[in-house]
Amino acid sequence: MLTIILRRLVLRIYRLETENITPTWTDVLNGWKDSLEAMINTNHIRVPNSVKHFCKELLNFNTFEGETVLERCMKWYNNFYERYCDLQLAERVQHIEEKIYSSQKLSEMLQGTENKKRPQDDTNDNEAGPSNEKRSRQDSSCEGAYQDDVEYLFEMYARDEEEIKAMDVSSVEWEFNYPIHDWLNKVINEQKTMMSQIGSNIASKPLLWRIIDLSYSEVAPSTLSQNDQVNVRKLISSALWIGQPNEWTVLVPPAERCLGSLAKLTTKQLKKIAKTVKPNGIHGAVLEIRNILTSSEVEESNPFLIVENKDESNKNLIREEDHLNKDVSYILELLRYTYEMIDIGIPQRHNSERDIDVFIKSTIFSCFNGIVDRHFGETVSRASRDRRRKAIDASSYVEGYHIDWLFTRHDLAKDMTWGREFSLCERAGSRIENHKKILDNTLKVQKTLKDMHKTLIDTIVMTSGGTISKEVLDVIPKMLMPGFLSSRFFIRMILIMYVGAGFYLSAELAEFDIPTAYEELGGVLKMARVILQAKRMLFSTVTLFASTKERAEREKFLLGKVLLPDRPKECSSPMKSKNKKCREKINYERM
Repeated sequence: MLTIILRRLVLRIYRLETENITPTWTDVLNGWKDSLEAMINTNHIRVPNSVKHFCKELLNFNTFEGETVLERCMKWYNNFYERYCDLQLAERVQHIEEKIYSSQKLSEMLQGTENKKRPQDDTNDNEAGPSNEKRSRQDSSCEGAYQDDVEYLFEMYARDEEEIKAMDVSSVEWEFNYPIHDWLNKVINEQKTMMSQIGSNIASKPLLWRIIDLSYSEVAPSTLSQNDQVNVRKLISSALWIGQPNEWTVLVPPAERCLGSLAKLTTKQLKKIAKTVKPNGIHGAVLEIRNILTSSEVEESNPFLIVENKDESNKNLIREEDHLNKDVSYILELLRYTYEMIDIGIPQRHNSERDIDVFIKSTIFSCFNGIVDRHFGETVSRASRDRRRKAIDASSYVEGYHIDWLFTRHDLAKDMTWGREFSLCERAGSRIENHKKILDNTLKVQKTLKDMHKTLIDTIVMTSGGTISKEVLDVIPKMLMPGFLSSRFFIRMILIMYVGAGFYLSAELAEFDIPTAYEELGGVLKMARVILQAKRMLFSTVTLFASTKERAEREKFLLGKVLLPDRPKECSSPMKSKNKKCREKINYERM
């Protein structure tokens, strides 16, 4: 049965490997569809209905069978193209150059082809569209088989030169007024080298996707010296206002006073505050904190506490009116909810990824309300889909990444299903030891955050009529993109920042463990601080985007604006084998 179904596809593969015409992936895919449709629509008695039903499943690429066959065919075609087509193209260019610069060979070729007529003339006149998609491969030993005169020879050389330039997807342009960073030039050259050696091992490195990852030494660009890495980190520190009064780690004064006051309490006192929030409210909890800290109880229960002078202690003490602040309410509610989850035994039991989302993360990310909208449950990132569909070797059926938590703004993109995307949180499983999947999913988070930032830029440029002013251009690197990666009760915060020429910086900002026992209740303070820092950064990015878009719209017909370089084209992300994934899942469930 399988032989009958794949017969026409095998014939097409044989033609691909034996003839001088290399069909494009579109031709191969269309031929595969035609073969399946022919089997579905046939009335031959030897074709049972079960075969027709199987062909329908293969034709539908949303099914497991159809997607698996499509992935295998794409992988085979890409391997064939890399092994043969690129080599033949290089040999053809070299052959043509030798013909151009050798007058003796050129005269011999013209004499040998004086009375010959190109066989492609008729086909080019009748089928101008399809013939442009095919690359004819010629043997270097043939003497002018398809070349009659000098004009056609130069035409072929010019066309091949354009093809080679089009394949050089690593070309970049610098868009800012200030000079390009020296270290960035080194990174660009290394990325070009990686593009020429692309493979499964290279595709897992962030630099291939124009992401300079400073989180791990093994994935950071090897060409960056110690001094270069210091300069890169200075750039990130400048964007985060490190050392300035308004740096990203500093929260609003009421939140700082609340966290500072809670840090002086013991675990027993934190449990007391957590149990006070529900019956007495936020106001009652604030009064209880003040009562504990102003009495001698705190000094007796915590002998290691560094006692401040009375004036300084009163200055940093949480105030009664602080209960009206949203961040203070979030901190105390998070403390209460974490205590209740530990009390009923949620962290101590076995939990699925969705369990942790519903019971824990929904409360952790609740402080983003009013800044961004939250979506969770394998939603497809439209920014990721836009990039993957524009890839060099993309299929028309490609989808975006499925994201576990997507943070968007519906009012800033009412025409989009999930709204304008600004951040995300990706899960790496619910196992205790899941280090490998964390590293794998880190690249997914980095690429998706980069796609989101590119979508913001494209939206601003489109609003401004295709060009933007220099003032708007300078705002683009200031739109920072924070994201999260989680594994069980662990969360890591990642930053993506644009530096120019299509390249992005990536760094780990913070990480924390969600408390799973009473003794770890003090970890709520770090958890709350990190999430509130992310809230502040998201608020800054959303506000910058909205105001910059409004300005770009006002400057639509302003003179003297600049044209941004086109988005660099990339290859598609390598696909994972579903069979292997299913086997791993089955083996894990049997354990």
